[in-house]
Amino acid sequence: MADKRIRDRREYQAQFYLEHRERILRRVQEYYAKNKERCRATGRRYYQKHKDERRLYAQNHREQHRLVSKRWAQENRMERKAWTLKYREGIKIATLAHYSNSDIPCCILCGITDIDVLCLDHINNDALIRGHRGGGKGGANFYFELQKADYPQGYKTLCANCNLKKELKRRRNCALS
Repeated sequence: MADKRIRDRREYQAQFYLEHRERILRRVQEYYAKNKERCRATGRRYYQKHKDERRLYAQNHREQHRLVSKRWAQENRMERKAWTLKYREGIKIATLAHYSNSDIPCCILCGITDIDVLCLDHINNDALIRGHRGGGKGGANFYFELQKADYPQGYKTLCANCNLKKELKRRRNCALS
């Protein structure tokens, strides 16, 4: 008898949620916006209290999680690829914008804004010293490392033409010296 009441109550709650989903989610978002610190503190307390249980669960279900993740990646290959491309492009745009000192990435010498031809230049020509040539850190990985390091000094955004022109001048000056 009690099992039937519990089952009926759960079915009613599920149906109610489906019918009023938008209103419930809006109220949750409003509550969170008003009580952000309180919600975060509650989350931190819960995490601390259940940390060992979560760790044990993760250890016991590692293989199952790996298989589920692998299957999901295979089933959603195109979506995953699209997301990855969008993510990498976002990192590139943010990094190039930072080093061009503007909201829009552009070459600091000629002003071109075509993202396909913009690149980072080592101001002091120290790519080898910094370990960025042949070190496997290029493209989005390099931009991510710069973001993680809070955009260190020593770089500027140039277009491919200005970057090549700068390198040719440097080599010409080295040959004359």
